[in-house]
Amino acid sequence: LATQCNNVEERVHEVHTAVDLLAPTRATVYLDAGHSEWIAPSAMAGLLNRSGIASVRGFATNVSNYMDSAAEHAYAQQVSDLTHRAHSEIDTSRNGAGSNGEWCN
Repeated sequence: LATQCNNVEERVHEVHTAVDLLAPTRATVYLDAGHSEWIAPSAMAGLLNRSGIASVRGFATNVSNYMDSAAEHAYAQQVSDLTHRAHSEIDTSRNGAGSNGEWCN
């Protein structure tokens, strides 16, 4: 969200618009909160708060990434504490398996 976009404010607005559209539905929505080695918890919490985290189920970390569970649990707890205890989910499908250096989403 913060480092992959040329205009952070535009991206925050886009995510908040999506939250506003999805929140009234029966959809269970989690915002992507990166991972423990990407953005500091305080910076991520600020982005999530401005993007409307209070209106959705919570946030997810480590999505399609390789961080180990211990680091992600600590990160998620820190972010949650700064987002009024937003619920978190951690993608453990690659649990510290390491990357081959290629990144594509």
